[in-house]
Amino acid sequence: MKLRSFHRNKKLNKRKILIVLTTIFILTSGIVNYFDNNLIDSEQNDHSNSYNKKLRTAKISEPIHINNNWSDAEIAEICTGSGIWSDPYIIEDLIINGQNSSSCILIENTNEFFKIENCTVFNSSSVYTSGGIKLNYVMNGKILNNNCSNNKGNGILLTFSDNNTLSGNTLNENSNGVLLGVSTNNTISGNSAFNNDHRGFYLSTLSNNNTIFNNSLSYNEEGIFVSDNHNNSIRGNYADHNENGMWVWDSNNTDVIGNTLSYNDLIGLYLRRSNNTDVIGNTFIGNLYKNIDEFESENNFIMWNVENGLTDPIIIDDNGGGDFTWDQCINSLAWIYGSGTSNDPYIIKDLIIDGQNSSSCIEIRDSNAYFRINNCTFYNSSYNLN
Repeated sequence: MKLRSFHRNKKLNKRKILIVLTTIFILTSGIVNYFDNNLIDSEQNDHSNSYNKKLRTAKISEPIHINNNWSDAEIAEICTGSGIWSDPYIIEDLIINGQNSSSCILIENTNEFFKIENCTVFNSSSVYTSGGIKLNYVMNGKILNNNCSNNKGNGILLTFSDNNTLSGNTLNENSNGVLLGVSTNNTISGNSAFNNDHRGFYLSTLSNNNTIFNNSLSYNEEGIFVSDNHNNSIRGNYADHNENGMWVWDSNNTDVIGNTLSYNDLIGLYLRRSNNTDVIGNTFIGNLYKNIDEFESENNFIMWNVENGLTDPIIIDDNGGGDFTWDQCINSLAWIYGSGTSNDPYIIKDLIIDGQNSSSCIEIRDSNAYFRINNCTFYNSSYNLN
């Protein structure tokens, strides 16, 4: 009898323990879910509040046309500032629908200093001479951090306009992301152009001495198209998954340096009737037809490019006695990066270099910079001990 009672009590104790543990688990799960849900709700509310704040600070505007009449624009509260270098006119935080009838913002006939920033412009006219933002006979403008997407014309259009800066803009799903015509000494940097019908950037006739660097261009017909102009510098850009990465057509003395041209459907870089082009330090990966193609082009210098891992022998000499110093490498070669410190050494990796029985594959001299050479293949260096 005592033994049966003992077993009954033992079973009851086990049942009590199981009930207590189940209760603790349910309560703990509820508390965790409560805090998780509140944390998620808090994060979503923060994001929503941030987005709504941006919407509240943006102002919906009719299309803007300024034809050297900044004072009228200031009276109409379209802009602030005084038009000098230290206090430029500023047009900012606007949302403009071009209503398929005009450019969203058109600035003409001015050399006053001004900025257009943090605006959203869309649905400009399908006429080829229109744009989300258009500058015509303009100098000293800065177009910064705008969203110029979904325009039937161009995202940004410059005609007869010099010494302007286009930086940090989003240029998606237009006819062209940026179009320059007869426009010189402009700087185009840090922009992204995605899925435009024709070109990410199009430098048309007589657009000379422009600098295009550190932009991203994807899923366009051509990433960058340069036609009938000279002395342009194209450096440090990324052009991938376009029909062609970059075309240079009937254009001389162009620098194509330190760009990454990858996975384009046809050609990475096409030089057609273009002479005296420096093609240096670019990286070509997975372009389906050719990495570099030349047609009726002369005196082009093509060196130290990486084509599917393979590049030329190189001498790095910080006293200037080689092909490059380390600083020049960083500015000119897409495939070397870092800052040369112990925490951030220069990195050279994943290369294949044929010494061509005439030199070392890589020679580094007169340098106290930190660097690493990783996972490279070197062969056929010269027998000369010097």
